[in-house]
Amino acid sequence: MAKKILVVEDDAVVASYLSDLFTDNGYTALVARDAETGLDLLRSERPDLMTLDIDLPRSSGTILYATMRRDSELRDIPVVVVSGVSPRIKKGLPTLSKPVDATELLRVVADALK
Repeated sequence: MAKKILVVEDDAVVASYLSDLFTDNGYTALVARDAETGLDLLRSERPDLMTLDIDLPRSSGTILYATMRRDSELRDIPVVVVSGVSPRIKKGLPTLSKPVDATELLRVVADALK
């Protein structure tokens, strides 16, 4: 069974690119365009990993990250930040800047899923 990756990204072009990249590399991809939908999908789909943009509409990726880390059922899901802005969250969290290098992202994702 393919590993499931949740892409939380408000930019439709970037979300589509990441979803296609993951699908083309054997993953199942889900997309949320805002933090609220991302949290709903985390709870309902239990993905194996989440990529997270920090600058999201209505609620930031930082708030989504903090919310999931307080939830005992979600806190162990690995997160890779893919954003144009630096996160103000946990040191050591894998962070890639946009525009993201596909090879590097796939490497970081594979490492996080080990």
